[in-house]
Amino acid sequence: MKLRSLLSLAACGLFVTVPAWGKPRLQDQGGAAYPNTTAGLEQLVWDMVGAQKGGGQAGLAPYLQTLTLPDSAGWFAKVFGADNGRQLAVFYDAWSDERNAQISGDLARAIAAQMADVAALEFERPGEPGTTNKDDYFLSLRQQPEPLYVVVFKGENGAGMRWAYFVYDRGTFRYLGPLADLRLLGASAVARPTENASASNAEENPAAELPKRVHIDGDVMQTHLAHRVDPVYPADALKNRLEGTVEVHCVIAPDGSVQSADAVEGNPILANAAVAAVKQWRFQQVLLNGSPVTVETTMTVNFHLAPQAAAASQAAPAAASASIPSYPESSGGLTKMMKEILDMAKRGDSAGLSAYYNALILPNPDSWFASQFGSGDGTRFASDYGRYSDNIAEIFTNTLEPGAGMKFDHVEVIRFKDACDPNASESEYPILAAREQQSTPLYEVRFVKDTTYHWLFPFAYVDGGFRYLGDLTIVAPKNQIALPESADGSRPNVQYPKVIRQVAPIYPSGFGERRDNGMVKLWGVIGTDGTVSNLHVIQGTCAFAKATIDAFKKWRYTPLMVNGKPQEMYYPFEFGYTPGR
Repeated sequence: MKLRSLLSLAACGLFVTVPAWGKPRLQDQGGAAYPNTTAGLEQLVWDMVGAQKGGGQAGLAPYLQTLTLPDSAGWFAKVFGADNGRQLAVFYDAWSDERNAQISGDLARAIAAQMADVAALEFERPGEPGTTNKDDYFLSLRQQPEPLYVVVFKGENGAGMRWAYFVYDRGTFRYLGPLADLRLLGASAVARPTENASASNAEENPAAELPKRVHIDGDVMQTHLAHRVDPVYPADALKNRLEGTVEVHCVIAPDGSVQSADAVEGNPILANAAVAAVKQWRFQQVLLNGSPVTVETTMTVNFHLAPQAAAASQAAPAAASASIPSYPESSGGLTKMMKEILDMAKRGDSAGLSAYYNALILPNPDSWFASQFGSGDGTRFASDYGRYSDNIAEIFTNTLEPGAGMKFDHVEVIRFKDACDPNASESEYPILAAREQQSTPLYEVRFVKDTTYHWLFPFAYVDGGFRYLGDLTIVAPKNQIALPESADGSRPNVQYPKVIRQVAPIYPSGFGERRDNGMVKLWGVIGTDGTVSNLHVIQGTCAFAKATIDAFKKWRYTPLMVNGKPQEMYYPFEFGYTPGR
């Protein structure tokens, strides 16, 4: 039986004849009986494929109503026992809001990948032919012999998708979806699957499931945190003695890296610093049914001023005229300078530190930033620089105080000249790429203790010395839409751009298909003809940003229309890469 035939005939309003099972039919109310056999489950799946092709999730509605367990708590307790059943039922019920969209999405992916064969497998005992380790685990967890079913889609190109688990209850098949591996998820860490929760990666690995995503509480994820980078205290917050917390919603990739992070609660002055720090965190892998999963969570980032910050800030003017040694323009020169600062901080040498902090202030910021970053970003950087130069003592004091009595013991410096340096993070690359003078190196400084470090970026060598440039970020221009005045006071008719042509970015070569991921954020201009131009990187590393820019240049939109006339407009663009896709 070939799905390809089904798709082509369905477009003409016909159904393909299936020799073994008869003609697939849509159920009027989901009431047609499917026998408790693998053939019955296969027939159900084929009917659902036809419904998905004909009407998407809405077309699947009669089937979706019958796929849900009518008494999940009772069923799980009966089959898996009181304790295990309770946890599995919590997992299953928490997933209910996303279940229908996930089922529809799985079928859509199977259709798009032209998976032409469907086979249902029935397992009664652990170790039967075709079972996986996780199948054996759930089969052995049962308190009564309830069969578990698995559906396998396969395509002629070798692509595959494994759909687990189904059971037969009260006269029809019910879809359990992915079950929580209770060996890995404790009672306080019951996960909630969201998008792509059970399908396989159709294009890349026939044996593997599509990436799963689970929700885990931030307190639980703290125990999985393997590498933490504390935030750089914002200059405005230092100046105003602002403390507080920021809640950051983040998506953690299966390899433990932070795929995306967004502030959802907290003072806006602290938010950017919190997000920049969380993006550098690394977590231990979270496993579901023995496989690494993508995790959604919300982490809390705390901002507390070090007690010495005020004293350092007050001491700075007194030593403004003191001199410091000269350091060569090199990574070694900046390392030596920062090591001196670290040693003086350990000794509590406020007078010596003040001289260094004063020397780090950039002279003539207006002309320097304009020469390096142009009139747009350069003017904004220069206007913001006073916040950093006025509070440079506090910035360094808080950077050098990791808390809990820990002291940094060494300094590392990274020198960036090429914007596409592989060491450049997704927050550093946009600054490196924005330079009009690409020959000017920028430096990152890390104060390190074991696997923990605080970092400051960027530094530049200007007028014979190293200078700290402050926390530079690229932002999109404000959208200024020209709205003509109406004589009768009526509101203008505004139609915003809509995409009419998409081109998917090509995953950069040379990156690990199972590890590397990233989020790219851009701003650009949608022209009066719907073309995309003038793209600038806000977030992203070089390879992923270039791939995204190359793709979005080929996108086409309807232009912004105001009273029937097209206008240019600034527009945000965003693309997230999962490993290998």
